[in-house]
Amino acid sequence: MKKKVISTIEQYNMIKHGERVVVGVSGGADSIALLMFLNDIREEKNLTLFVVHVNHGIRGVEAKKDEDFVENICKTLKISYKAEKVSVSDISKEFGITEEEAGRKARYSAFFRALKENNATKIAVAHNLNDQSETVLMYLCRGSGLTGLRGIPPVRDEIIRPLINCRRDEIEKWLQEREQEYCVDSTNLETEYTRNKIRNNILPYIEKEINGNAIKNIVQTADLIKEEDDYIETEAKKAYEYIFVKKDDKSIYLHIPKMKELPKVIQRRALRIGFKELNKNIKDLTFKHIVSCLALMSGETGKYLRLGENIGVIKEYEYLKLTKNVETDSEEYSYTLNEEETVYIKEAGCYVKISRKREKNELNSQFVYTKEIDYDKINDVLKVRNRRKADTISINKNGGSKKLKDFFIDEKIPRETRQKVPLIAIGNEIIWIANYRNGEKYMADDKTINILYIHLWEEKHD
Repeated sequence: MKKKVISTIEQYNMIKHGERVVVGVSGGADSIALLMFLNDIREEKNLTLFVVHVNHGIRGVEAKKDEDFVENICKTLKISYKAEKVSVSDISKEFGITEEEAGRKARYSAFFRALKENNATKIAVAHNLNDQSETVLMYLCRGSGLTGLRGIPPVRDEIIRPLINCRRDEIEKWLQEREQEYCVDSTNLETEYTRNKIRNNILPYIEKEINGNAIKNIVQTADLIKEEDDYIETEAKKAYEYIFVKKDDKSIYLHIPKMKELPKVIQRRALRIGFKELNKNIKDLTFKHIVSCLALMSGETGKYLRLGENIGVIKEYEYLKLTKNVETDSEEYSYTLNEEETVYIKEAGCYVKISRKREKNELNSQFVYTKEIDYDKINDVLKVRNRRKADTISINKNGGSKKLKDFFIDEKIPRETRQKVPLIAIGNEIIWIANYRNGEKYMADDKTINILYIHLWEEKHD
């Protein structure tokens, strides 16, 4: 086994001379074997080791015995040791995840804290060949794409897995030969958790009844998938550069006509690349989400999809706009306008005033707009507000009108901007779309006797 682990470390360049390594040790066979192996090469590689043990707060006295066991080994080996106790149950409830996921979250949080505290460079964890095959089967059952079916990577950023090519029985035999004790986690024998069902029921059955080399073959298939997945990803990155239009702090624009030229598999990959640029963690972005995004390309402009708390997509004419903050329509606002009374519209960041006299541009204001309205045509209260579903605007003096929604679409005004635009309105009739268009019915002309001036401005900021 030792030769196999050394070969794996060399193949993936996992450990360099003089590195400081955090080692996750639960006390089970795998993690104890990992610790013993790293201790064996510690002097040769001039390694500094830091052991972290996480007590999940589930098994009570048994968990405390595991904690003490790991601490005693570290004292014997003269290796720095730290134990953290967490409540996996509380984490599960807080984040709405399974206890399996909560345990993993707690462990890696502890490992990365130790990495930072000790100025270490690597985190060594004890995943093995069996874990690899279990993971592939688990993702297959969940309907994962190729990226999930490639399994656990031997190296990911600071995380290394020196035992990834060793079988569990091989590891246990190595420990027995060294007469090295280890702990047995009783929860590993339970079938409440998904992984345990695969570990204790499914894989043993497959190896016994279908193929004795099932674990090895599953992992071999995962390796092949990895190679093909890497190739497809390379092609998807080229495609992403082809369809990319522009990017700002919150959004990425992709060109729909160019996207439609691409094979579906590349479209899906390119979308994921875009979302990952916006939000590094896209764990919750599902295949169903991606398919819905592609369907949006043929949908009506202005349509959007919320894909989670922080990301979504909007169709804006010939673009798919990937965004960090796809908002539903913002809250409605409405202010009544009275003559000679200045109203501040906080939602739009501007001031509005109606008056029977034209006012001069004030020195402390900018973007000043003035509209002249036929006062005698005003038959109800004037309001400044944002849009409503039934809004229309007159487009000529003969009574022709247009839905406000259609105007926004024709003018290619982005969806997230539409709800913020101040509108001067009587009921559902729009007199003026600030900064965009007049409602022709109410505009003053050469027949107007009494004029009402609508002034809109923003404060000047240095």
